[in-house]
Amino acid sequence: MRRHRPLPAALLALSLLATLPAGAADRAATPAPLPLTSADLLKAYIFATAHQTPPPAEFTRYMGDDVQGGPDGAARAQAALARVKGHPEVVLTLNDIALHGYDPARKAFPMDNKLFVPGQEYSFDVSPYHYVFTNPDGLNPLPCRIPAEIDRISALIRVDPWLRVRVYGRVAGADPAQHRLSIQLVRVEVLDRQGALLSSPLPDGR
Repeated sequence: MRRHRPLPAALLALSLLATLPAGAADRAATPAPLPLTSADLLKAYIFATAHQTPPPAEFTRYMGDDVQGGPDGAARAQAALARVKGHPEVVLTLNDIALHGYDPARKAFPMDNKLFVPGQEYSFDVSPYHYVFTNPDGLNPLPCRIPAEIDRISALIRVDPWLRVRVYGRVAGADPAQHRLSIQLVRVEVLDRQGALLSSPLPDGR
C-alpha cells in the first residue's frame, strides 16, 4: 500500500488558508479589540503608540491606578505593554449613561453625560493620563432613527434612564507629554443593563 508523505508545515498552512472563504483569512489574522479597562493599559497604549519606553515610576505614581500594592512599576509596565502589543483596536464599555426622552426634532436621545463631546477628556481613577475621541461629532445627543429601537429605548428609560454604551475604536495617535491617547470611533452600541444590543448610532465606522 502506497504511503502519502505528510505536507510540510508551511504548505499545510497555505492549504488551510486556501480553503477559507474569501476574506476569512484576513479576519482570522485581525486581533479582537482589546478591552481598555485601566490606567495601566491606557499608559501602555500612549507610550507604545509614541514609540517610547514608559518610565516605571509612571505605573506606581498615582494611587488610584489599578491594584495598589501590586507588582513594581517595571513589572506593571512590561505586563501592560505585552497586553496592548498587536492590538490597534480597543473597546470600552461605559456604564450609567443617562438618557432623556426622545427628541423628534433632533431625532436623538439627549444625554446627561459629557460623552461624545468634541475635545472632552476621559480618564481612569485619578490618573492624569486620558483619552479623547477624534470624531465624536453628531453622537451627542445620541441619534436614533429606527422606530422599533426608539420605542424600545423609550420604554426602558421611562422606568430606568441608565443604560450602557459600548464603544469600539482604533488608536489614532498619542502625545506622552500631554498624557493623551487619541481614539477614532469605529462603532458605537447602546446596550441595556443586561448587555443586550438596543441600537447602533455609529454602526459602520467613519
